[in-house]
Formats: sequence, C-alpha cells, structure tokens
Amino acid sequence: MGYVIRVLRIIIAFAFFIVAMTLLFTFSLLTWRRYSEEISGPALRAWGKVSLWILGIKLVTHGEWPFKERVPRLGIVNHLSTLDIVWAAAVCPNAFSCIGKRELRWVFPFNIGWWSFRLYYIDRKNRESAIKTLKQAAKDMVETKRTVMMAPEGTRSRDGRMLPFKKGAFHFAISERLPIYPGVAAGVSELMPKGTFIPKPGTIHVRFLDPIATDDWDEERLDEHIKEVRDQMERAYIELRETAGLPTL
Repeated sequence: MGYVIRVLRIIIAFAFFIVAMTLLFTFSLLTWRRYSEEISGPALRAWGKVSLWILGIKLVTHGEWPFKERVPRLGIVNHLSTLDIVWAAAVCPNAFSCIGKRELRWVFPFNIGWWSFRLYYIDRKNRESAIKTLKQAAKDMVETKRTVMMAPEGTRSRDGRMLPFKKGAFHFAISERLPIYPGVAAGVSELMPKGTFIPKPGTIHVRFLDPIATDDWDEERLDEHIKEVRDQMERAYIELRETAGLPTL
C-alpha cells in the first residue's frame, strides 16, 4: 500500500509540474518574457515547496537564507538525486538562472522552463563552445544581477559521497570575479537514489555556507581553490548528515 501511495504522489507531482509549466509558458508568451527575472525566484520557490509537500518530503534548512539581496553570484550545491531539482527550487534566489546541457532543449516540459526564464544551454561535448557560453553567461549575470546555480560534480552520486568537482563552474566564477555561495543537502540520496524514479517520503536537510570571495583568486592556482571549496563543502556535508541522524558514509 505504501508503494501505491508513493506512485500516486509522483503522478500528482508530475501533473502539478505540467500545469505549472503551462501557466508559466502562457504568461511568458503573453508578456514576451518581459518579467522573466522578476518571477523566476518566487515562481520556482512556490513550485518546489508545493511539490515537496505533495511528495511527503519535509525541507529543513540550517542557516539563514543567503539570497535576500539581488547581486550577481554563483550558487553551488552537491548533486545527489533527481530530487535536487525540487529542493533547490524551493530555496532558490530571486532573479534565478541556470545552465543546463543542450539536450534539454528537446525535453518537454523542461524546455518550456528554460525558455520562459531565459536560462542557458551548454554543449558539454564541445569544450570551446562550452567555455564561450560560460563566459557570456557570466557577463550577463553581472549586467542583470542574477544568480546562477550549478552542481560542480556534474553528475549524481551513486553512493551519497561527494564526487570530484569539475572546473567549469569555477572558470565561470573567476571570469567575472563572482562570489560563490555554497550549499549542501543531506538525505536526498536516501529518499531517491540514482537510478530510481519513485521518491520516499522523509526529510531533506539543507545547510547554507558562508559566501566565498573570488576577487583574489589566481587562475594558475584554480585547482587549489577548487579543492579548498570542495573540502569545505564536504566537511559541512558530513556534519549535516550527523545532525540529520543519517548513516556515516
């Protein structure tokens, strides 16, 4: 019976997603995306919170929500599950932006959200094109004072452990000296491990870390900077798992 309820929850959540994207697309089309930046944060937070409620998932945040001011910044989070999309939406900043793989251009209804919010696509198979897109996106972020959210691991962890960080997000930040706002989540992989499609009800814990300035970062020491950020996030992740009463990895 429990599994049947979980299936019903995911069906209802997906139906809500379709309705939300349809309303968003209609509004964006009628206004020709004039208010994309203004509605992105509130709309996504509302969708994320309602979706978590439908799925029977409680979101517990640790630390003050750090996105009150509208400034250009890079937000980074650990990547554990497809559920990351939902909980991250529930706490996302105003004037939100994101960079997704080019293949999403053809995936309904994600492509509707990408178009409506003026988000970015990146060709991960073409390094030169990817770097060009990242640099252009960084310049746009400064001009429009938007926040880009990225997962530097690049893919979901299979066992809950934090994977090595790829350099793309940090090249993005250093190109315009954007401050980095890290966050970590725990309990996500327990509710919906990689390779599964039906999440369990439960609790997700999210902790916001102190911002990291990149003004004095040196391109030649980028690997060192990345390691420092990853080590800080990994320590916070381990501590958060302990706080949440989750098993040691």
